[in-house]
Amino acid sequence: MIFSTSKLSLPIHTSHEQPLRKVIPLLLVLAIGLLFMAIFPPFDALKGFKDYLPLHMMMETASIVIAMQVSGLGWNAFGHKASGNIVFISSIFFGVAILDFSHLLSYAGMPDYITPSSPDKAIDFWLAARLLSAIGLLIFTISPFRPLVSKLYQYLLLVFIFILVGFIHWLFLFHHDLFPHLFFISGQGLTTLKVNTEYIIITLNIITAFALWRRMYQPQSYHVAALFAAVCVMAMSELFFTFYDDVTDIYNILGHVYKAVAYLFLYRAIFVTTVQKPYEELNKTQVQLHEKNQLLDNIIENIPHIIFLKHASDLHYALFNKAGEELTGLSQEILLGKNDYALFPKDQADFFIKKDRETLHNDVIVDIPQEPIETPKGTRILHTKKIPIIKDEYGKPSYLLGISEDITERIEAERALYESEQFLRESQNIAQLGSYSLDLRTGIWTSSDILNHLFGIDQSYNHSIEGWMAIVHSDERVKMDYYFTNEVLGKGKAFDKEYRIVRKDDQSVHWVHGLGKVEYDGEGIPLKMLGTIQDITKQKKSSDSLLKLSLAVEQSPNSIIITNLDGNIEYVNNMFTKVTGYTKNEVLGKNPRIFKSNETPQSVYDNMWAHLTHGNIWHGELTNRRKDNSIYIESATISPVKQTDGTITNYVAIKEDITDRKSVEAHIENLANFDQLTGLPNRFMLHDRVKYLLNLAQRNSEPLTVMLLDLDHFKNINDTLGHTIGDKVLIEVANRIKVTIRDQDTVSRLGGDEFIMLFPNTNSKAAMHIATKLIAVISKSSIIEQHELTITPSIGIAIYPDDGKNFETLQKNADTAMYKVKDESRNGFHFFTQEMQLNLARNLQLENALRHALKRNELQMYYQPQISILNGKIIGAEALLRWNHPELGMISPAEFIPIAESSGQIIEIGEWILKTSIAQTKKWIDAGLPPMIIAVNLSAIQFRQTNLLKMVTDILEEVQLPNEYLELELTEAVTMHDPESVINVMNAFHEQGIRMSIDDFGTGYSSLSYLKKFKVYKLKIDQSFIHDISDDPDDRAIVSAIIDMAHNLGLQTIAEGVETAEQLAFLRLQGCNEVQGYYFSKPLPCTEFEEFVRNRGF
Repeated sequence: MIFSTSKLSLPIHTSHEQPLRKVIPLLLVLAIGLLFMAIFPPFDALKGFKDYLPLHMMMETASIVIAMQVSGLGWNAFGHKASGNIVFISSIFFGVAILDFSHLLSYAGMPDYITPSSPDKAIDFWLAARLLSAIGLLIFTISPFRPLVSKLYQYLLLVFIFILVGFIHWLFLFHHDLFPHLFFISGQGLTTLKVNTEYIIITLNIITAFALWRRMYQPQSYHVAALFAAVCVMAMSELFFTFYDDVTDIYNILGHVYKAVAYLFLYRAIFVTTVQKPYEELNKTQVQLHEKNQLLDNIIENIPHIIFLKHASDLHYALFNKAGEELTGLSQEILLGKNDYALFPKDQADFFIKKDRETLHNDVIVDIPQEPIETPKGTRILHTKKIPIIKDEYGKPSYLLGISEDITERIEAERALYESEQFLRESQNIAQLGSYSLDLRTGIWTSSDILNHLFGIDQSYNHSIEGWMAIVHSDERVKMDYYFTNEVLGKGKAFDKEYRIVRKDDQSVHWVHGLGKVEYDGEGIPLKMLGTIQDITKQKKSSDSLLKLSLAVEQSPNSIIITNLDGNIEYVNNMFTKVTGYTKNEVLGKNPRIFKSNETPQSVYDNMWAHLTHGNIWHGELTNRRKDNSIYIESATISPVKQTDGTITNYVAIKEDITDRKSVEAHIENLANFDQLTGLPNRFMLHDRVKYLLNLAQRNSEPLTVMLLDLDHFKNINDTLGHTIGDKVLIEVANRIKVTIRDQDTVSRLGGDEFIMLFPNTNSKAAMHIATKLIAVISKSSIIEQHELTITPSIGIAIYPDDGKNFETLQKNADTAMYKVKDESRNGFHFFTQEMQLNLARNLQLENALRHALKRNELQMYYQPQISILNGKIIGAEALLRWNHPELGMISPAEFIPIAESSGQIIEIGEWILKTSIAQTKKWIDAGLPPMIIAVNLSAIQFRQTNLLKMVTDILEEVQLPNEYLELELTEAVTMHDPESVINVMNAFHEQGIRMSIDDFGTGYSSLSYLKKFKVYKLKIDQSFIHDISDDPDDRAIVSAIIDMAHNLGLQTIAEGVETAEQLAFLRLQGCNEVQGYYFSKPLPCTEFEEFVRNRGF
């Protein structure tokens, strides 16, 4: 709520609105009086009073009395609901009253008050009182309003006031010479000091008024409005005391009057807070208590249960409600003041008294489940609880409260229900019918013993819908869940369903018939379902046997035909009509010869009748003709039907249409042996050809040439033109190979763009001729969907028996030779050599050893300083990986890094390099080395990691190294592999403040259009250009061009491999920013690097 005054919206809480409306007019009147006296000087007659001294005594006495009343009210409020602030202000005004009294006694014309009275002495006490009140009210206002929990604080505060006031009296009475004529000079009036002191007091009062006004924004526990008026009037009072020229003029008088009014406001505030408000709260509480007592009386009188109260001393009734009167037939006038012996038979009264004493003696609640009592209505059964209440000073109960519920009808209903259940149980037992009741609100059901026996459960079983569903056979659960949820509950149908269950005790399967009816509330919400469940297993078994046989035959997925001994058809099932297209009427009485297609050999029929006429079963395949003349193949089993004496009466044929299966088998055979794209033999068929050709070569001691052919840059076709074009290229290549090789040769597609060829009885000279011819044929351009494409092959050759005794070795060696072609120039062929084998073995050895290098701490980080050309200071270091194998020694990074990349180990190693290098840089900075940038190389595989940015930033955050101290180096080839993706990744790192640089710049084929988009800050000039820079003008030109281009793009440059002073001088002359190389230092372990930095100086 907002309180408004003069249409100005002020954020005053509603609790202060009414008090503030009362004080504002008074303040306005007093303010107008002050303003009038300030504007219009008083008449001469009002400038002095001869009899001022009695008037002054009267006004001061009134103020002192009010101040002492304020002190007394606040002080004595401690016993009620004390507040530290109220006690504080009452103590303050106790001191103010004393100072005002000393001011009165010290006034000019009064008898000597220890020392001679004078205007100065009176003013001293006056100002001391005013300062004490102003400061006290300010502290009161700004301090949190909190309860006073200890009287010690109250007395300590009073002692402090006594000490303070005593000290002031000691100064003014015994050392008044320290204050000569400071405030008033006779004949001249007030001094500047006096006026300024009054202004200070006025300022304090205004601050207090402002603080009180802000207090009124929220509800408060004291009368803020009156207190606000008090400090405002005090400020007005003090203003009067800045006007007077003579201590007896009208300004002085009005100042005393305003002060008395201010004290009255203060008294009002303290009175309302400590007397009026607590009294109103007490009165309100008494009214509420009276209303609650009336409510409690009404509840007790109207509650349907019997409530009585007995005195603990003599067990006489002190209260008996209306329900008790109606039950006993006795009125309260008769019951109250009497005990049970005066009201009930002795044996009954004995029981009541015994339970009463037990309750009081043990001080516990006694629960009497069934308590018979004789009443005018006959014997009634009560459920009674007796409770000891209201303890005396010794902790003994003063009263005994009793609450009794008449449960006679409930007991009778329970007895009738029990008898009804017994009757129902007997009926169900005779009919072997189980019953249940399902609470649809909770999903819990109760069941009869017969139903529990049927389900194979006991009462401890989970009687919920989930528990019932667990008993239902697993094949029926979905169907039953749908039926119960959608048909019964959803559509309101009665439950009527036959289904299978699995008994829980013996896991036997039973058929049951469930019935049930749903009951609803007034709003149509289902409440419960009552029903029965009956075991119908025996009935189902007897009725299902014949049905199963009939359905099995009729619905069989196979065609079934029954003929007589002459072969004429007597029965066909539905599948027969579906397969052949004939209806039953069209074939009954006909001979199966009508299906004959003349494609089944006669020998098959002869064999069939030979079996059947001897009473044996025949199984075979028949090719027959449908009604629409289409051909189909059947797998048939024909059996003679025999009587018990062995006489054959019929023949039954069970047939399966296997036409599709035969087609699928043919297709599967094709899939198993031939590549579906090119039509070439696949690996499976290749295996058979290899086995045959190797055996032939071994038997005839002939060579067998194995060629492995891989298309160069085939991936580019798929990536740029799509896989459809790529597939057509593969088909074209396969066709060209097939027309190039001989019929006895074998070509197979291994997968992708890789082909393998076998050439029997072919030596190295013939192999060279074939390879040359293949390269010429395949390399010819071809037009595929308007695209003119030229693709070249790389061929590796291995020859049996020199390059391998088995196919696995030959294929592996041919693959090695093929990759040799890939490494050199592509579009060629290479024979396998022993040197390749050694390199392959070395690479395999290093790959296996590298897998354990991290765990065995064989990898180490070396650091090569990076120097600023401008000042020669170390500004960073490049982290370089070294591998010291315990047996192989130091292994060159140029040898093992490619192996790590090809084997996928570079991911784990790269993460270790980042963690180790970043952590080492942080250690150096913590050890006092100047901050420097650590440059870490990223491989192409690392750069393509989707979580690279998160991994790097997580490591930096974990180590707590600022991002700007990390530089990631990418080779020029990596940046140009997929420039658009590189730009996105670089942007992400740039946003995190992580530097990026391009390594080995000048060795690749950078696109300047992309280079200017890369968020890099440095280009590293490859050492191949630095090595001969002193002698080779081409290298100098390239380096100069790179530096100029970098500067034009706003990039830094660093040259690696600087080994001579001449190289350094040239780079400095060209404006290169940074260098690194053996001229300054070789790569060093971390400890030696730290020593190098310290020795070189910061």
